[in-house]
Amino acid sequence: MKKHIENILAMTGSKVLNYGIAGVDSSLVNKGLVRVFECSREHQEAVTPHSHKFDFSCLVLEGKVRNRIWTELPTTSAFDDEGDLFMVSDLKYLGDMGKYEKTPNSVSKFTYDDDIYTAGDWYSMTYDQIHSIYFGRNTKVLFFEGETITNDTIILDPYVNGKHVPTFDIKPWMFEKV
Repeated sequence: MKKHIENILAMTGSKVLNYGIAGVDSSLVNKGLVRVFECSREHQEAVTPHSHKFDFSCLVLEGKVRNRIWTELPTTSAFDDEGDLFMVSDLKYLGDMGKYEKTPNSVSKFTYDDDIYTAGDWYSMTYDQIHSIYFGRNTKVLFFEGETITNDTIILDPYVNGKHVPTFDIKPWMFEKV
């Protein structure tokens, strides 16, 4: 819980002391964003493993979330039978959702661990962690997005038979504004 509190307190400003009660201070959560993610269907599609521009904390309001955290393996022979190869690409944010410049960087081996979260559970990540996410049907998540730390994130695409397999793609139906 400590990390979630730190993340949310880092987003506060406009503090008012003794807000109607002695010793009760009030601050607006006005640095960063608060989003609600709602998933109406059982999420099947793989999300390209990626990092974020910000730290965040999430509260699962309803449903189920599987958060897959990816970890780079050392390049020693002891790990030959573990993980898979990925092309690590730099992703530069170009100022709007779905607008990126992708630059392949290096090939490395990664493995993952899954954590499952249900209603009432919290999870958080730092901007430099890599993850994939899966939402269950009728899942609702309150997402506390911290201030931008970097505009340069990374993604992982499979690297198979000596070739980069580019799975990261922005489709026309994505990021539709209502």
